[in-house]
This record gives sequence, C-alpha cells and structure tokens, in this order.
Amino acid sequence: MPKSLKCFGDRAVILGMRYRIPGAAAVAVAAICGSKVFGFAEFDSGELYLLTTASATYDSRVDGTQTDQGDLILRLDPTLDYTRTNSEINMTANAGIDFDRYVYNPKYDTHDISSGFTLTLPPNTGPAYSGAFSASYTQAFAVSSDVDQLVHTDSFSTSLNLRIPTGLKTTFLVGGGYSDLDRGAFGSSKSWQGSLGFLYADFLEGTNLQVQYMRTGASTSGGTISASAAAAEAVPAGAVAGELDQSSNSFTASLVRKIYYDLTGSLAYGYTFLGRAADETTSRQTQDDSSTFSASLTGPFLPKSKFPKLDSSLTISYQRALTPGINDTAGATVVGSASVSWDIREPTRLALAVSRSQQLTVTNLSAVNTGVTATVTEKVGHFINLNGNVGYQNTEYHGTSRTDNAYNAGLGLIYAVPERPWTFSATYAYTETQSDAASADYSHHVVIISAVYKY
Repeated sequence: MPKSLKCFGDRAVILGMRYRIPGAAAVAVAAICGSKVFGFAEFDSGELYLLTTASATYDSRVDGTQTDQGDLILRLDPTLDYTRTNSEINMTANAGIDFDRYVYNPKYDTHDISSGFTLTLPPNTGPAYSGAFSASYTQAFAVSSDVDQLVHTDSFSTSLNLRIPTGLKTTFLVGGGYSDLDRGAFGSSKSWQGSLGFLYADFLEGTNLQVQYMRTGASTSGGTISASAAAAEAVPAGAVAGELDQSSNSFTASLVRKIYYDLTGSLAYGYTFLGRAADETTSRQTQDDSSTFSASLTGPFLPKSKFPKLDSSLTISYQRALTPGINDTAGATVVGSASVSWDIREPTRLALAVSRSQQLTVTNLSAVNTGVTATVTEKVGHFINLNGNVGYQNTEYHGTSRTDNAYNAGLGLIYAVPERPWTFSATYAYTETQSDAASADYSHHVVIISAVYKY
C-alpha cells in the first residue's frame, strides 16, 4: 500500500490524485500505521524495522466500471522504515515495494515502489531556526473515481519550510515545493510554489500578524481521454485532456489569535494575480485578478477540561482553489473539517466527521468533495477491535454537469496476537454510487483479509 495514501471517507488521496477505496479498508491501514513497532537494528541514534503485509482482496469491480468483473488480488508489501528522534535533526525514511497479482486478470499484475525521506529541525534544539525538508517517490495502480478506470501513476514530490527568528517577536518564513506526476494515458502534471513571509508575534495584545508573498505555477501536458472517461467527463472521446498552464502571485496579510484553550482563530485578506492559458476557459480569459478572504477556526471547539469524554477538532475557511481546473471560474467556496468523538463507555467509542475540500481531477477539472462519516469502535478484551462505519460523499465536478453521490458502509475486525509481532485483520466494504455519468453509477463490494508482521 503506498505510503502517501490518506483516507477521506470512501476515497484515498495519493499525491494529489483521488481514488475510491472501501471505507472499511481504512481499518487495516489504521492497524498497520498505528501499531507500536520495535526496530530490529539501531544505528546513528535511530531505529530500523521491517514491516511486511500480506493480503488477499476480493474486488467486485476490479477495473472500474467498464465491466462488472470481480477478481481476487494477492498482495505482498515489505517495507523498511528508519526513525531517528530526540536529536538536533530528526529523520524518518522508508522504502518498500508492493507486489500485486491478479488471479483472473494477470495483465494487471504490478510491482509498485514507494519511498520517502523527511528531515526535521525541531524548535528549541540547537540552532535558533527550525524547519523541515521532505521528498518522496511513489508508484500506484488503482481505479480513479474521476474517470472510473485503472490509472498507473509515478509521482515525485519535495518540500522545504524554514522558520528563521530575527528577534524576540519576529520571524522570517521561507517555503517551497515541487511535484511531478505522470498519469499514464492522462499525461503529466507538474506544479511548484515558493513563499516568503514575516511573522510578528504578540503584535496586538496576544494577536500575531503575518504577511506572506507566494508564487505558484502549474502545467500539464499530453494524454488523451478514453471513451469511458469521455462519458464520465462529458467531453469528446480521444480529445486531449484539457491542459493547464498557470502561474499566480499572491499577497496575504493575516491576524491569528487564541480564542480559548487550544482553539485558534484567524482572519486573512489577500490579493491574487492569476495568469492562465486562453484555452482553459470558454471565455478565453487569460487574467483573473481577485481579492481573497479567509476566516478560520482551528483546534478543539469543546474544551477537554469541561468535556473529558469528548475529543473535537474544527477547521473552516473560505477560499478559492490554488489551481483552478478547466473552465473553473466559480471562485471561492467554503472548505474545512469538523470531528467529534465520544467515549460512550469504556470499550466503545463513537466518532462523527464532516469535511469539504477542493481537488484537481486526473483530467484537470476542479472537484468539490463534501462528506460525512460515522464510525463506532468496540474493544473486545485487550487484543481485538471491532469497527463499523457508514458514510456519504457528494462530489461536484466544476465545468461539467456531473455530480456523484456515494453511500458507503463497512465492517472490520483487528486481532493483535499477544506478545507476538503479528496483527490480523478482516474488512468488508460496500459502496453505492449514483452519478450523472453512466460509468460511475454502480454498486461495489470489497473484502480484504490481511496479516502484518513487524520485525
């Protein structure tokens, strides 16, 4: 499983691309990522360990929705992880390979590589400045829900962020990043950004002032749309996947203040100069200069001291997409997330989550995702966890008339063998999608049985 995979409802995000995955499969991912592991080797004040996952997956629609064909997928995923903490420069690194074998469709057999590297300079250790540098390379082969077909990708990304104090209350901020995504038949996508900022702490009785300049760029090239993708995206088959060629300059000033406990509020106003290719919109407008406003709340909105059995988080903002897609002139929209989890009784936990986000599809359209998920977790003894979830996600594709409504439910079981480096899990997920695109209107069943060995 790619190390850059992040779950959102019944979807996954892999370096900017969105893939539909069974919601219950996240149980196995959480078991793997959340387990405590102990390295089999130590060097340079760090710890090296091997994590090997073997699984069998039944997928009722293995190649998307082109055919109603199921398959059994056998997977082996050995991964080496290195971690070094409690030093002036912390480091994490991983490298692995994912072997997938399809019993009835061997033409889909793959072996995908994933690797990552992160250096972190924590504050208050050694030099006065702090920051982080990261780089990753990932290969993936999965069904993209944007076009409802298998897409093979090769991704490289890197980022750098530095905080350089210049006084008791002042800090310079430097940031940058670059990503290169090869999307197979859908061409390539490249993006970069750089920023300079200045932070003045306690500018006005506990309020921090931050000003920032950011320059971004995005471009795509090549790639054609297949017949099934054309039906999903409402564009001519064989047409070039609408290409992007954008650059922008943004200036932003923001005020940040702690409201109470760990809840922080911020107000930001900025102006963006966006340049784009004439072919990106039907109006052939090449310049889109506009002001932006953002208001956000970040942190637990229910204090732990007054609600000891509740954990909560909240982030809300009003903003436009960093990289607008083809024919996207919709402007700003509300995005963010909120979650509440409740310890109903000692072994039972209920969690509710709501989220709204903007993303760019593999065919360079803007998509807005709105989702809600409810999850119940039950501990049975010390070594068994049961999990059940239901969810809903709405996806609107700007620039087309397509809207997807996905309903999902899942069950999962995790068993950690006492005093042994083994963890076993079994999950089932069901998804019912209703869409304006015929290729995306379907039912989907996934069953996964997996074993994880930590050495």
